[in-house]
Amino acid sequence: MKVCDRGVFESDRVLYFLMGEHQMNLRGDLMRILDDGGFRYKIIPDAGHGINHERPGIINEEIVQFLLEE
Repeated sequence: MKVCDRGVFESDRVLYFLMGEHQMNLRGDLMRILDDGGFRYKIIPDAGHGINHERPGIINEEIVQFLLEE
């Protein structure tokens, strides 16, 4: 993974971002980068910063499904 001239990460690997829905208003720049770069992501409902602790079942299922797709 490297940073290109626009400050956006480029990677030859498939990336999947999982983010909690709380405080999404603070992540405007990140969301714009993900959308502009065509990155795959999912916003996890009823979760904040510690999504793997707050919603472990959903996170584990998302990771397993992601890995099975590859």
